[in-house]
Amino acid sequence: MRIALVDDTAEELKILSDIINKELPHSTVFTFPSGESFLEAWADNSYDLILLDIMLPNKNGFEILKQLRKEKLLTPIIMLTAKSEIYDKLEGLENGADDYITKPFHMKELVARI
Repeated sequence: MRIALVDDTAEELKILSDIINKELPHSTVFTFPSGESFLEAWADNSYDLILLDIMLPNKNGFEILKQLRKEKLLTPIIMLTAKSEIYDKLEGLENGADDYITKPFHMKELVARI
């Protein structure tokens, strides 16, 4: 499974990719420190899953989600975010997120949802 992980925190990218690679050894995690770097790469690459933070510089996760769904990308997208208000969750789900996980979360839960 090819997983795109988009988060602007280098420490979270490292921790999450290490754990996912350990727990799901047949997966490959591709990390992106910004929405822009992900958007540049996704057109040339196919991913089986996208893990997307909301609070990103310049273009936030909601904007990226809307753009991907507008372009008819059917790849599952899980939002991973500290934004835990119900209106944030609804915005993500109503705009095409397949799941919405709030930080902090338990890694076993994330692995199960993947």
